[in-house]
Amino acid sequence: MVDRYGENASWRNTWCDAVVVVFDDVGAAARCALELQEAVQRIDLVTCGLPPDLSLRIGVHAGPILRLADPFCGADGWWGREMTRAARIEPRTPEGEVYGTDALAALIAIEPSSGIACDYVGRVTTAKEFETIPMYRLRRE
Repeated sequence: MVDRYGENASWRNTWCDAVVVVFDDVGAAARCALELQEAVQRIDLVTCGLPPDLSLRIGVHAGPILRLADPFCGADGWWGREMTRAARIEPRTPEGEVYGTDALAALIAIEPSSGIACDYVGRVTTAKEFETIPMYRLRRE
């Protein structure tokens, strides 16, 4: 799924039960998140030997991050508070949904051809009590 976005998806990784992708385009990030959610919802989970109630929660955020060499892994990685913020959104997202921050929603709003709508759901306290922030549910227009 992510491969379809080519160079817009500049970095990807997995951490435990999470998938992390860094995009250079917010519209592409939002569309990829929705496509991933839709693709998983189309899977016949029972036929694949998976629990029938398996579902994804996807959090999307936009903000400045730094590309730096990871001295432990010996490869480039992405770092910064905005990566932490993004990681704290997903656990508070309802299963089967894609939630985004106000920063993401604002950038989507000024990209009228994105095909994405952001519906305000209220102020949400993110995982580990990191912060309480305005949150939006992403959907196709």
